[in-house]
Amino acid sequence: MVREWSKGLRKYFSHSQLEMFSQCGLKYNFKYIQDIKKPSSSNALVFGGAIHKAIEKYHLSILNERLTARQIMDAFEDHWTYQLEHAEIPIKFKNGEQDKLFEIGLDIIAKYYKDNKNIPPPCMFINSTGELVPAVEIDFMIEIKNPITQISRPINGKIDLITPIDKKKNAEIYVIDHKTSAEDYTQFKINTSVQLSLYAYAFRQLLASGRFPYITKKKEDAVGYNVFKKIESTKAQPDNYGEIRYIRKVVTDIDIEHMITMYSMFDVAVTNGVYIANYGRQCNWCEYQNICTEFKYHQENK
Repeated sequence: MVREWSKGLRKYFSHSQLEMFSQCGLKYNFKYIQDIKKPSSSNALVFGGAIHKAIEKYHLSILNERLTARQIMDAFEDHWTYQLEHAEIPIKFKNGEQDKLFEIGLDIIAKYYKDNKNIPPPCMFINSTGELVPAVEIDFMIEIKNPITQISRPINGKIDLITPIDKKKNAEIYVIDHKTSAEDYTQFKINTSVQLSLYAYAFRQLLASGRFPYITKKKEDAVGYNVFKKIESTKAQPDNYGEIRYIRKVVTDIDIEHMITMYSMFDVAVTNGVYIANYGRQCNWCEYQNICTEFKYHQENK
């Protein structure tokens, strides 16, 4: 079977697109250009989705009546169950993994509440319909001009939380993304994070356009990740549990320039149909293995 290996460009880019392209250009082509549906879904999406939804409900509740730890844990369980019952494609779990991940999720939610039970309400944001809402899970669409082609490309994203953090008498503004992970986030990963630079840039653009009417600062004090790490039981630690790391970074002009350069190179590659396959260990858990094999055969025998 001969496939049409390139159909056209996306109307906009996003961090998830750039991240996948960086991992493997061919995988990006399959998902975002060919729009080929994955045969199965990762359980990490269920785990991360339930964590996100529970924390979203917690921060939204602070404006009125702050949810209790038990209520946030119930929100996690409700969304966990909903995702499993309404999955359009099969979700892969190893033997016993589903119960372990559920336990870890509850542990993370309990710890998050303990750490943030006194956090102030989120900043207020004017959404696309003109409504004043809490800055929780807010969508943005900004333009980034490619310095090579001088063509602007829309970049779409969602910021999980923009909140003040009390520091004595002065409140600092943090732009935060929630991450679920089985691995540590190294300092190198934080220092080179294109996503954090993009979110800082997007926040500054929204702030300058008046979308945050109660913030008098010209930019955020820091951007960062709340990293929710999954740790399974071992002989030394018999119980499944989760760890939370609060990682913050001050984004500089050099970081912004680096981010724009990365998107510009991405733009040039996709515009010219350059989708280089990156074969390695990551192929072992790639959902497009069979299609990838077909692609290699097609290329070698055309």
